[in-house]
Amino acid sequence: MAVVDNAYNYYMTTYGKSLSPTRYDTHKKSDLRNVYNSILKVNKESPLYKLVNPDEAQRFAIDIKEASRGIQNALSSLNENFDEDEGDFKKKIAYSTDDSRVSVEYLGEGESAGGAGSFDIDVEKLAQTQVNTSAFLNNSGLSLAPGDYSFDLKANQTAFTFEFSVKVGDTNYNINSRLANLITNAKLGINAQVIENANGQSAIRMESQQTGLTANETSLFEISADETERSKFAMNILQLDNVSRPASNSSFTLNGAPHSSYSNNFTINKAFEITLHEPTSDGPVTIDFKSDAEAVADNVTTLVDAYNNLADVANRYSGTNTEMNKLKNLVTGVAQRYTDDLMPMGLEFDEDGSINIDRALLTDAASDSNWKESLDTLNRFKNTVSRLAVRTSLNPIDFVDKKICAYKNPGHNFTAPYATSQYAGMLFSAGR
Repeated sequence: MAVVDNAYNYYMTTYGKSLSPTRYDTHKKSDLRNVYNSILKVNKESPLYKLVNPDEAQRFAIDIKEASRGIQNALSSLNENFDEDEGDFKKKIAYSTDDSRVSVEYLGEGESAGGAGSFDIDVEKLAQTQVNTSAFLNNSGLSLAPGDYSFDLKANQTAFTFEFSVKVGDTNYNINSRLANLITNAKLGINAQVIENANGQSAIRMESQQTGLTANETSLFEISADETERSKFAMNILQLDNVSRPASNSSFTLNGAPHSSYSNNFTINKAFEITLHEPTSDGPVTIDFKSDAEAVADNVTTLVDAYNNLADVANRYSGTNTEMNKLKNLVTGVAQRYTDDLMPMGLEFDEDGSINIDRALLTDAASDSNWKESLDTLNRFKNTVSRLAVRTSLNPIDFVDKKICAYKNPGHNFTAPYATSQYAGMLFSAGR
């Protein structure tokens, strides 16, 4: 398990916070079936490898997979084009005049870009989560007598009973910590943590993950004592039922018309995904579309940034070993193939295969009457990058330092549907 733990820890510390799932990470059954069939095809002829440096191989494989995922998500975003005649890079992009207060993303659904138009949004208040804060008790003291206690918690129209024990030698801080973990680990959509003040006292802060209330709701969760005197006494001491901030809906206007929402994230006309960040006390924020040239520049930049992440991975792991240089050779091969074609559009390749963008030159090219030729070149480049992302995603171990332990008999093998983990030679030494 040590090797698996190391790989998991590296993934979480490196990508856990920065790469949150997007709608492009969800797929149809047919998409997943195609990936599975591709894995089986690679596995059918793949030899068994012994990795020279398993720890480095794990990091490299994870970095390749995430860089490839970024490219595929960027391509999925570009493929959400409303008008296919304009090409992927002409996908409309909405913008906000103040992203710090209201941000927007055009979903490319519902009304056409021309019908959606621009609009003003004025935010009066944000949707709030519910917060309960228990009584502050001396950390080193013990306010409850040793024994067994319980309380009821109602969330999502369902009631739950929590039981806990107080033992000799416990302190208020220990009890608060146990209760906070008990509530959080119950996975009821409530995050609980211990907070402290300057007087050496601690309390439990419980916050709902959900915001807003329906017309029939008065709270998102309720904590109460059961009918026993012991439970009522404990609740009176701990005060877990104290609502320090009730949940509330967001309040805003669209072109002067009042609206509200349970959340700070919602869609308008199935075309705009709006996220409220702060009240707009100094005037409304305008949502509109960028010009075609600016939209093209943004879309190209999205793809280039994702491609540069893969180029960075290739360069960080390149070395004297032929296998470790395989990915870098593929990246630099793309650069050599498209250098002359992309340079007039402001895309210039470095020696390491990464791309620098001259934004002004790219915007001018998108406004030029000969844009159709440039678009054809960008689409060829996009397709090449797409094939590169698929290859690296399916078999990242193809690019790490390894030794072949056993060949399969070429052309005389059958697929092994229950051995997909072997398709990439992912044999790690658990004894390391």
